[in-house]
Amino acid sequence: MSSLMRYDRVVSAGGVWLDPVLPQSFGDLHISNAPLGDGRITIDIAGSVHSIEGLPRGWCFTGATGHGCPNWLRKRYGVV
Repeated sequence: MSSLMRYDRVVSAGGVWLDPVLPQSFGDLHISNAPLGDGRITIDIAGSVHSIEGLPRGWCFTGATGHGCPNWLRKRYGVV
């Protein structure tokens, strides 16, 4: 599932990447209470629209556009 969600986290840097490519037959996806760092997050995916709620303080979230995280983290994923 992580591969289809294109979900990756860099715990040491406080960054989360999400750019889902779920097949339409999967429908919407809701994951709650997922551990991340010292907190718990909720992930919602509906088609190509996605969101993460509850990121621990100081964490950033980015996707295909690369917005939301520092340049060095965006470069890690090839998004500048």
